[in-house]
Amino acid sequence: MAGGWLLHLDPYAYLLLGIPLCVCFQLFVRRQPLSSCWVRDTTALRLDVPGVLIALCFLVVPIWDLVHSWPHSGWMLRLYFFTSMIGAVGVAFALRRFDAKALRSLWLCLATAGVLGCGWMLLAAFAQGHPIPLTFERVRFGAEQFLVLLPVCFVMEEVAFRGILDSHIQHPQDPRPWLTAFLLSAMWGWWHLPIVAPSLLGVGLVAFPITHAMLGIPLSIFWRRSGNLLVPAVVHALIDAVRNACV
Repeated sequence: MAGGWLLHLDPYAYLLLGIPLCVCFQLFVRRQPLSSCWVRDTTALRLDVPGVLIALCFLVVPIWDLVHSWPHSGWMLRLYFFTSMIGAVGVAFALRRFDAKALRSLWLCLATAGVLGCGWMLLAAFAQGHPIPLTFERVRFGAEQFLVLLPVCFVMEEVAFRGILDSHIQHPQDPRPWLTAFLLSAMWGWWHLPIVAPSLLGVGLVAFPITHAMLGIPLSIFWRRSGNLLVPAVVHALIDAVRNACV
């Protein structure tokens, strides 16, 4: 957050700044393999042939967006698409280890954080006079956004707050799991402050922990139950895709 304020970073640069910080924290503070950020209790990153094919499929949209936007985009946006391409490997790795327990957790996470977050975005769009994204073009754009944002979650934000930090502060013997989930969600909310308008800083200081707890607590709980980052990442990417399709 200090880096975001001192360097006056835009949202893309701010997200990218977190990547080396997360890698260093995972390797030198937690002393855990990077693969465990994506699937808990794994020790090595290995993809079989189906996994490689899945990764290639998730590479298509980020590569297309990178090529399409290259002439009129800056380096921060280009690097953002590059990170989405890296995250495609994480999506494939998590999908190949997606079991029945993870599927149940995904449905419950969609029914809680997913419904709340998407409903919130639709209501906000309606209140601001934006059309509800029911046209083919907006649905197509929303789907494209989801296919970029899902792998992004495996290298930015979701991997940091669920895959790394949540795993660090919560332990199976903890008698108050909801408290640690709320603490992490408050941190997630405050983390956004360096990229909000100065006029919203005071409001965000109070409101962001509350609003992000509504979504962050289910994201943390179902990450803990499943041990698979695909669960919170799908929900997070879906909410952000609905937001982008609305505006």
